[in-house]
Amino acid sequence: MKIGVVIPIRVGGSLSEETKKSLNSIQNHVSIVKIIYGKNVSRQRNIGVKEIADSVDVIALLDDDVSFEPETFMNLVSMAYESSMIVHSDASWFFRPEVYAKVGGFDERFVRVYEEDTDFNERARRLGLFLRADGVKHPKKVPTFRKLFLMRFNKAFYMLKNERSLKEWLRQLSMPFRVKHPLRFLAHLCFYIGIIYYALVIAISGRDRNFIS
Repeated sequence: MKIGVVIPIRVGGSLSEETKKSLNSIQNHVSIVKIIYGKNVSRQRNIGVKEIADSVDVIALLDDDVSFEPETFMNLVSMAYESSMIVHSDASWFFRPEVYAKVGGFDERFVRVYEEDTDFNERARRLGLFLRADGVKHPKKVPTFRKLFLMRFNKAFYMLKNERSLKEWLRQLSMPFRVKHPLRFLAHLCFYIGIIYYALVIAISGRDRNFIS
C-alpha cells in the first residue's frame, strides 16, 4: 500500500518541531510528502491531493502543527483504506483519493482558513463517508482578535450551507450582544458581514461545488 502525505503551510510559515519528528518517524512507510504553500488552506489541500492522487492508495492530509506516534498513523491509514471512509483525527484526515473526490474536496470559497474543515466533515457525514478517530494530537490555541474576526466571517458560510436549526441561527445572531469587550463585539459583527458576502457567493456559484472533479 502506497501512502502519501499532504501538508498545507501558510506563506512564510513552517512545520512545527513536533510535526517534523512525527514525519521522521514514518518516513519508511510513506512514498510521497507534498508540502503546499499558500494563503487559502482549502485550495492548498485540494492541489496537494490532486497532485499525488494517482500515485498512492491512501492520503494523509495533515496540519503543519500536529503530532502522532507511528503506530497510530499506520492504524489510521489502515482504517481509511479498509473502510473507504474519510477518517478524521484532530486536524488530520486519512482517505482513499477516490473517496475524497466523492466528497468534493475542501470548499475553496472559504476565505483563507477556519470553518472549511467543519464544512468538509459535514459533507462527508451527509454522504455516509465520515469516521472520527483518536490518535493525532493538535495543540489548542487561543485565537487572536484578527483570527476571531475571520472565524466569525467564515462561520456565516458554514451556517448558510449546512445549518437548518432556527435555534442555532438565533444563537449565532445574538452573539454580538452577549459580549462586553468592544473588539469581540466587532468580531461577532463579522458574522453579519459574512452572511451578506457568502449569500452572494452562493447565489453566483451555488451552495455546494466539487473542487476535485
